[in-house]
Amino acid sequence: MGDESGKLFSSCWDGKMMRKMHKAFRFRIYPTKKQEILLNKTFGCCRFVFNYFLEKWNKAYEQTGKGLSYNDCSKQLT
Repeated sequence: MGDESGKLFSSCWDGKMMRKMHKAFRFRIYPTKKQEILLNKTFGCCRFVFNYFLEKWNKAYEQTGKGLSYNDCSKQLT
């Protein structure tokens, strides 16, 4: 199979058909205290934005029966 370190899927032939096998990679990071603070701030901002648009999506769905599209949300961010 060769070097597949960058692949998320690999193919497997079982005699009848090709199947895709999922691969997973686990990484452990050891950030410095400064990096840890920055990561926590970044994840906090991401969580805030996600929850903000989740609430807007739910309200739009309740009112119209359709949620917001990615483009609708993206326009509000920029």
